[in-house]
Amino acid sequence: MCKTLVVIDMQHCFLHNFDEKGRRRIIRNVQKAIRNAIDENIPILNVQYDPARLGGTILAIQNVWAGYPNVTTIEKSDDDGSCEVLDKHPHGPFMLCGINLSACVRATANGLYDNSNENIQVIRKATANPHDWGKNYAQRTIEEFEAQDMLV
Repeated sequence: MCKTLVVIDMQHCFLHNFDEKGRRRIIRNVQKAIRNAIDENIPILNVQYDPARLGGTILAIQNVWAGYPNVTTIEKSDDDGSCEVLDKHPHGPFMLCGINLSACVRATANGLYDNSNENIQVIRKATANPHDWGKNYAQRTIEEFEAQDMLV
């Protein structure tokens, strides 16, 4: 059973909504998830939201997987990237990281949960919401993931 790491929307246009401390934390934790995937030779799917309009994945993330042959970049046009993920990797389990927790990560996780029989895991320390979205919004998403046994 081969896992797939799904990195969601690590694009400048979304990261600029984070304060400096939050931005550094999420980048560092996503980089760690990528390094772990590379160490375990796990496929990585880099999911980008409309990169032609919004810009691609930041270099701080791309540099971590530079030279790793098992990275595929895919584009999505709305919050839920599950169809695009399943088109490239129809089998999981899937481990998700990136931003924003209560939007694109949530929509993609729920889409994968609803449309596959695979194990879905959201890496809690490697996903977040901007601080101005409020803690209650993130907490509701976390509780939803915990109820579905998807949070690691």
